[in-house]
Amino acid sequence: MILEEKIKQRRVKVYQLSRESEWIDKGTGFCTCLCNETKDDAYIVVHSEEDSTSVLLRSQILKDQEYQKQQDTLVVWTEPTGMDLALSFQEAEGCTEICDFISEIKNHMNLENSEDISSSPFDSEIQNMTIKLPEPTLANLQDIELMIKNASRSLIEREKLASFITQDYISKLFPLFSTCEDLEDRNDLHRLCSIMKGIIMLQDSEIYEFILRDDVIMQVVGMLEYDPEFPNYKANHRQYLSDNSKFKEIVKIKDKAIEAKIHETFRLQYLKDVVFARVFDDPTILSSLIFFNHVDICKHISQDDEFLAELFNILNEEGEDSKRKRDVVMFVQQLCSIAKNIHFHNRKDLYKSLAKHGLFQIFEYSLVDEDPSVRTTGGEILAFLLDTDASIIRSYIVKQVDEGKKTLVEILIERFIQDEDLGVKAQYAEAFRLLLDMNAGLSEIGFMVPPESLSLIPKQDEDIGKFLDVFYDELIPKLVKPIFDLPELEKDDDILDLSPDKAALCYHICELLSFIIRQHTFRSKYFVISTNVTMKMCSLLKTRETYVKLAALRCFRACIGMKEEFYNRHLVRNNHLEPIIHLLVGTNGKNNLLNSACLELFEFIRKENIKPLVNSIMEKYGDQLIKIDYVDTFRQLQLRYEQNKEVLVKPDKSPGESSQSQNNTQQMGHEGWSSGVIDEDEEAYFNTSDDEDNGVSVETSKTDTTSVEEETKDGLKSESDSSGESKEADSAKASNAGKVGLVDYPDEDYDNEDVKKDTTEPMALDKSKASSSPPSSPRPTKTHQASASESSLPSNGTSTRKAGLKILRSSQTLRPKLKKARME
Repeated sequence: MILEEKIKQRRVKVYQLSRESEWIDKGTGFCTCLCNETKDDAYIVVHSEEDSTSVLLRSQILKDQEYQKQQDTLVVWTEPTGMDLALSFQEAEGCTEICDFISEIKNHMNLENSEDISSSPFDSEIQNMTIKLPEPTLANLQDIELMIKNASRSLIEREKLASFITQDYISKLFPLFSTCEDLEDRNDLHRLCSIMKGIIMLQDSEIYEFILRDDVIMQVVGMLEYDPEFPNYKANHRQYLSDNSKFKEIVKIKDKAIEAKIHETFRLQYLKDVVFARVFDDPTILSSLIFFNHVDICKHISQDDEFLAELFNILNEEGEDSKRKRDVVMFVQQLCSIAKNIHFHNRKDLYKSLAKHGLFQIFEYSLVDEDPSVRTTGGEILAFLLDTDASIIRSYIVKQVDEGKKTLVEILIERFIQDEDLGVKAQYAEAFRLLLDMNAGLSEIGFMVPPESLSLIPKQDEDIGKFLDVFYDELIPKLVKPIFDLPELEKDDDILDLSPDKAALCYHICELLSFIIRQHTFRSKYFVISTNVTMKMCSLLKTRETYVKLAALRCFRACIGMKEEFYNRHLVRNNHLEPIIHLLVGTNGKNNLLNSACLELFEFIRKENIKPLVNSIMEKYGDQLIKIDYVDTFRQLQLRYEQNKEVLVKPDKSPGESSQSQNNTQQMGHEGWSSGVIDEDEEAYFNTSDDEDNGVSVETSKTDTTSVEEETKDGLKSESDSSGESKEADSAKASNAGKVGLVDYPDEDYDNEDVKKDTTEPMALDKSKASSSPPSSPRPTKTHQASASESSLPSNGTSTRKAGLKILRSSQTLRPKLKKARME
């Protein structure tokens, strides 16, 4: 089947409605329509503007699918899968052309379906069915109500009913409503309410455009005041919508179209949230109209420089009424609130435009205002801005520092500490977290990224480093000062008493400290280790408020979770694990959050095997913790501690081994490649013959080994003499060398294939024994030195490697000598 392009490409934006009833921007592209020659198969296709090979949308045009045109540039429909889509055209001409093409295709499909012989009479009857309502009068209101209710049960019937109901028909209901109100006829008023509800629930864009007009909306909401579900009550929709005090025009909006959209959006929001809150499960059309109105309003305001300049100049005028200044704050808060629901790039453009014209003046005014509602509003604006683009705020703070002004963060810290409202404290704490969120620490810790993924990494703010320097040098001591000012507890069983606002303040500070420990690497590490903040955290573990104890415990958990040697040594050196253990013991095994948090901390230490902490816990508090038997954590921790100790302990020796040989072994373990543990199988291997050697006696092997030892002794003796050592020391070294089975060093270019083959044979003799002990190689000792010059050199990496290579060669040449002896 060949599809042909029937109309020219038009520039559009593709939107998809999320489950939260928010329109998500899927991208910008060029839209066209494809169909075959018979027009029974057609598609709407949108190719990406950036990459023409990328398809943003491919939707098949179906005969039963409802396409709605809104505001001259929008087409909205629902896919068979239930996904709601919308196309926003750049030009109204393109929208009209696409809608005409869709109507042509659907009409062709319906005509073809009616001529289909296989179609059932019932289907033909539905397609040809028409719905016609009688002229509205007081006598037939009940019949009209019943017909609308029946038609709303089917999609096809709703479409035909929507095509029948016109503006004139709705206008004919208004005189009847006035008459019924004058007569106080409750029954007819309830019927008119049901009729108007049914008409609005058809969700037709033309009907919405009509009922939202200034001269129509009051009549419509007046009918909706008499809800038959609440027959004894009457709503006050008209009173609420007619109250002009809700619309304050601080600065004159010169564009009448935008002003009309603001009024229309207010009415739509009221219908959605109040009138039809219980009726519409998914008010798609209402949400769509509200969304696109918000986009138009925000876009216009962000481009109106004259309006914004006049708006923010109100805050600069000293003689201006304080009420008018507060109205400016409220206006910006509402603007940011509606901008929260539009797509990201439009929202970011709006905030940049506001910042350019004086947005930050709002914070300097509102955050220090005496009215708590104004302070809360200023905090909401700050939260909206930080949630969208925190780099704007950080850049402004860095600029304030350069100019020597009091920074916005200092104002936030002052209000954070002084304000007693717990909700405001939480708001400021969230603002600090957003300011300090550096995209998972990308500014401080680098990582490798494949070239094809570089475009996916968020662009870092250039002022991040400067902001962090200012924060850790000047601001964080002020932020953490309430914790530094906590009183010292004289006794271990003392309880720290905190007022509710002080407890909330300490809680938020602990949460921020936990956050920066995970986010910022070296700066936060230096702050924690160079101050006594962890000591104060230990005091917070002794408060009455459980949520404060948990916050302090999360700080310690964040330090331990970093698995940094600096943090571990700091905790052990200052004995900070003791109050955590006392806290755990104080829970008495109760199954609560505090007990679980403590257990999780110790379980993490065990699983990650953080040795300094494991050793400190078990050596100091092992006897106390091992009694906690309602969980298996501490028994496993004790086992982990014993396993760590066994790694440093030599395996069991034979009964006849002397303590002197053990000391020699420990000394040898500190040199070269040695591990400090002698493999007895390896020693036996070098001192005995092959298992395959059945005809050669053990004495032959011993004789050969003895001759090697004598040669080695002579060589060591001459080296010792040349270096000025005593003969007694030579004989002691020679005896020690004889005990470990030294061999002579062959030529380095010894390369016999038979030797190589035979050398590999012992490696597979007894794998079970080899696996029972750590792998080891022959260990160089002080008696292995080849010359006096080498004995006087420091033990560095190069000399160690040379000694190890010589030992390795000696082990490779021992077997050929034994083999040669057997052959002789």
